[in-house]
Amino acid sequence: MKNAKTMGRGFALIVIAAVSLIPALYNLIFLSSMWDPYGNVANLPVAVVNQDKSATVSGKSLALGDQIMKSLKK
Repeated sequence: MKNAKTMGRGFALIVIAAVSLIPALYNLIFLSSMWDPYGNVANLPVAVVNQDKSATVSGKSLALGDQIMKSLKK
C-alpha cells in the first residue's frame, strides 16, 4: 500500500509539472515572437499600389499619388 501512495504522488507531480509546462511554453513562443519586432524589417516585402487619379483644384492639376510615390522612393 505504501508503494501505491508513492506512485500516486509521483504521478501527481508529473501531472502538475506537465500542466504548468503548457503556459510556460505558450509564453516562450509568444514572447520570442515579440522580442525584436523591428529586427527583420529590412526583409519585409512591401508593395505600394498607386491608383490615384489627378484632380483639378483651382485650375491646377494635382497628382498627389505620384508625389507620394516619388517621396517614398527617396
